[in-house]
Amino acid sequence: MSAPFFRQVERQARRMGDMIDRLDVDTLELACLRQGDAYVEARTTCFDCANTASCLQWLEASPADAARPTFCPNLALLESCKRV
Repeated sequence: MSAPFFRQVERQARRMGDMIDRLDVDTLELACLRQGDAYVEARTTCFDCANTASCLQWLEASPADAARPTFCPNLALLESCKRV
């Protein structure tokens, strides 16, 4: 695996983790959903996502100023696992 590819994968993983934290997702619920398949699919979707610039901008914005991240293809899944 080349170094640039590895860095890209690492950045994508970090962004997904930041999105999970910011949306207050119950990580245990997400990890257990469909025996872990939902998480794997979300990871793949995140890695293939073309909205990286929007994602970074949203994550860097103040939570009070940030609208719902409707650009995120994983939004419905992540919101379905929000902490209650």
